[in-house]
Amino acid sequence: HIVMLFLLTAALWLYVKRRPVASGIVLASATALKIYPILFVLYLVRKKQWRATLSLMAGTCCFGVAHLLLFGRNATRALVVEVLPRAIRGEDIDPYSVGWNSLTALLRRLFIAEPELNPIPLLHSPFLYAILQPLLSAVLVVVFLWFACWPSANKDDEKFQWGAFVALLLLVSPHPASYQFCALILTAVLVTDYLLKQRLRTRTATVIVLYALVCLPLAHFSPAAPSGWRTLLAFPRLYAMLLLCFYLLAAALYVAPTSS
Repeated sequence: HIVMLFLLTAALWLYVKRRPVASGIVLASATALKIYPILFVLYLVRKKQWRATLSLMAGTCCFGVAHLLLFGRNATRALVVEVLPRAIRGEDIDPYSVGWNSLTALLRRLFIAEPELNPIPLLHSPFLYAILQPLLSAVLVVVFLWFACWPSANKDDEKFQWGAFVALLLLVSPHPASYQFCALILTAVLVTDYLLKQRLRTRTATVIVLYALVCLPLAHFSPAAPSGWRTLLAFPRLYAMLLLCFYLLAAALYVAPTSS
């Protein structure tokens, strides 16, 4: 995940240096390691950076072909058909674990009963889970892209938006472990630097406090196997991430008129 932090930082550096093709290729390299960087294609489309978008997609396809050549058709088919769909749904590891502190895990514990892993949900309703899980994630991504990532932005704005989008990706991830938040270092550095340049010291301090809350081991103070309404008490890091992302969205709306 330190490598992921390096790749996301390198992709941003190339992006602001007006080298979109190289930036897209670096993002494709990150996608080959973890799934979530592929969502940068939405960011690039919103920015109308077509060369970076195409290079990201082409690079990802090239890594897919390399996987096919290295591991064979059966292994590649298993990855695409069985592993990746389960990983996207958060089912490749225990999907009910409160340790992930993800939106997907919260909704599963609230609405899907499982005899051993989640015997007493708030309400057993797989239909409600099937509706809310993709809907909430899609709404978060669309709203954030629309209001916080305006297309015409200067270099400083681009850095802020890139860092904020990384935080959003970790928020919608189905099972973000604590070590995956290495990538959030990029968010903290870019956002605080931007806000300090805008002389928004109070907002900078607020972001630092929220970043610290996300990184603290809050899960140790929450129930390990909650049931019913107590499930809501077991996801403090998720709430901290939500607050951080909403605050970044509010900061983007605040500075957007003066930055454009």
